[in-house]
Amino acid sequence: MTQHLNNSLINKNIKFSDLVSELNLYLNKNDIHSVLIGLSGGADSTLLFLLMREIARVSPDFNLGISHANFHLRGEESIRDQKFVENLVESYSLPNITAFIKEFDTLDYCHRNGVSIEMGARELRHEWWHNLMLTHRFDRIATGHNADDNVETLLLNLLRGSGVRGLKAMPFDDGRVLRPLLGYTRATIQNLLDLSGVSHVEDSTNQDSDYRRNFIRNKVLPLIGEKWPGAAKSITRSIHLLSEENKIIEASLKEILDTSPRQLTIDQILHYPSPLTLIYRWISRYGGSTDVAEEILRVIKSDDIHGQRWNLANGQDKDASSYSLIASNTELRIEDTGGNFLSTDMTEDGFEDFEITHYADISEADRASVFKSDNNEVWLPAHPDNYYWALPKRGDRIRLFPGREKEVSTGKGKSKLISDILKEARVPLAARDKIKILTNKHSGQPIWIPGIRRAGTDLIYDDITEVWRIRRKF
Repeated sequence: MTQHLNNSLINKNIKFSDLVSELNLYLNKNDIHSVLIGLSGGADSTLLFLLMREIARVSPDFNLGISHANFHLRGEESIRDQKFVENLVESYSLPNITAFIKEFDTLDYCHRNGVSIEMGARELRHEWWHNLMLTHRFDRIATGHNADDNVETLLLNLLRGSGVRGLKAMPFDDGRVLRPLLGYTRATIQNLLDLSGVSHVEDSTNQDSDYRRNFIRNKVLPLIGEKWPGAAKSITRSIHLLSEENKIIEASLKEILDTSPRQLTIDQILHYPSPLTLIYRWISRYGGSTDVAEEILRVIKSDDIHGQRWNLANGQDKDASSYSLIASNTELRIEDTGGNFLSTDMTEDGFEDFEITHYADISEADRASVFKSDNNEVWLPAHPDNYYWALPKRGDRIRLFPGREKEVSTGKGKSKLISDILKEARVPLAARDKIKILTNKHSGQPIWIPGIRRAGTDLIYDDITEVWRIRRKF
């Protein structure tokens, strides 16, 4: 289907039924039987809805979810869009179609989290999608990204200084997000929608060229098109070629990085055809950037490598470092710095990844260590058999230490949502539901999120003499 999508850019006679057939074939071939689509009401997502709805109509076992997020950023226009989507879904309802409409106070979220409106809306949308996928077991999220969007993405990434991985832009299917319209231009999509007789809504902010993507869309690409009429098609061909070349790079790196995920020798790096690529692809797994990779390579070549240390950021927050890269004369090694989370295949009662020390009669000196402990260990007043590892559920809270931090009263003591704690710790969204939390078997209270937070419960008080210390192995 990918090759068909590339050819479709110049196919002005493409039919709606052709798209349905091709997409249905791809879904069946890849065992995709449940899809959640993002429906804004614009031309792209409306055509996507019609395509998916037709597949749902002819395939009663196919489960289609429709999601619409109202961020309340455009006043009456936001309300208009929501009503349009609700009416559209109702008009084309089927037993195997479910609609999910959610309203967000985006400005409040951005203010509380110190992020831009664009980033805040993206975080809210993706976290909501992630929860819907988990709850309703969707195989994919489908979006209405088109060929013009991909050209814009390539140019944006080019201006950021991206390498091959960034310049290959968006993939058709990355195993989580499916983009069925990625090979079709905006003009082709609009033409198909016009032929269907179904209306759509226009987002007025798309005309605001203060946004970087809109500037490229409204100003840069039209100018390029005047001089090079076939530019969009040529750039799309380049995206496809870069994507194919990236597969070669990833295949050549896979054996090296999978065999030794935390350690590389200096010889390995210097004898690799592209040392910078090897370093960057390695440290990017732990949040490292191209700038850090370039600095590491410079230091390696200067022969002043021993004892050097670099903090690798967890995600985009350069101050929320979870890993450090430490150098000797012969190797580079990545170590935990204590801020990373624990996400393993531990059994419910397993402590294989931990050191357990039993104090039958804890001394005053050891007791002092309890109060100096970090989030990589927990001191407990009962045998570890009284605790188990649990996955977080929606709405779970962890009790806080009184007076230590901003508290929220729930009527059952001061507590905080575990989801908020994981978010503040910069745990990637896709990993949050896999975090193992130590939980009291009897009270059901969360006790400890390794590397992140100790709860203000099951504490070691003065009258307790027998304790157990559990510490993560590194």
